[in-house]
Amino acid sequence: MHGPQCGLGWDRPSDWRCVVECRFYFERLENCQYRPVERQLAEVGPNPSRHGWDGWLQVETAIPDFGLVQVLLHSAAEAFEDIGQPIERLIDLVEAKADLNDWRLVAENAVGVRYTPLTTRYHARMGTRERVLETAQKSRTVSGSNSTRW
Repeated sequence: MHGPQCGLGWDRPSDWRCVVECRFYFERLENCQYRPVERQLAEVGPNPSRHGWDGWLQVETAIPDFGLVQVLLHSAAEAFEDIGQPIERLIDLVEAKADLNDWRLVAENAVGVRYTPLTTRYHARMGTRERVLETAQKSRTVSGSNSTRW
């Protein structure tokens, strides 16, 4: 599983309704940490990217490495050249910030250069395993039990 798309695959399937319905669950699951301006806007209404802001699965971007950024920029330039329509792809890239999970790109079935957000908390692994362990810890704390048995 890479990022919050939960293995659902956001490729446009023959049943587009399924993707629209699954987005509801995606938004409930995700706690997007890398779009602070959109997070603030969503508190008062508009949420064009349809990210989730209050879910348990925290999602961040990687800490950039200068050498890696250079390689990625070079690869992106080549990709724009290969896919054609560079102006349209550039508009997509700027509007959605190359965000694989931005609903505007999903709805348009857009192609192009994207980054994959990471399911991490403070840049350390955060997935279902960590969710289960945290829930178990909270349960033991609430019940007052010191037992470690499952």
